[in-house]
Amino acid sequence: MFAYNFSYSQTLELECLKEINYSIKQHIISNIDSKKGFKYDSSAVFIIQLEVLNDGSLKSIVVKKDNLCKYGVKAKNVVKYLKRQKFPCMYKVYYSETIKPSKVYFVFNDKLSVKSN
Repeated sequence: MFAYNFSYSQTLELECLKEINYSIKQHIISNIDSKKGFKYDSSAVFIIQLEVLNDGSLKSIVVKKDNLCKYGVKAKNVVKYLKRQKFPCMYKVYYSETIKPSKVYFVFNDKLSVKSN
């Protein structure tokens, strides 16, 4: 029987998810084409597969599912935005253990898109 010690904090993971969700939500909201009548309604779907580098940079982001066109926002623009960001907490949470995932799946959750302290 194998036992793995996953020592990261769930609090750290939650704070990290809040940071990423907040960043994505702000980017979506700032890019909504309100002149064409698009409005944000908290039902955004944005699921990505990614790899995280040591410094928290995101690489090889693949969009698995989205409905951002209903806001007049292109998923590829959100991906470009994310590639310019760094989320060191993601590396710390998901890659700090001996067993490292080859891919991380991230599901945008509007309820977690609150600004962390």
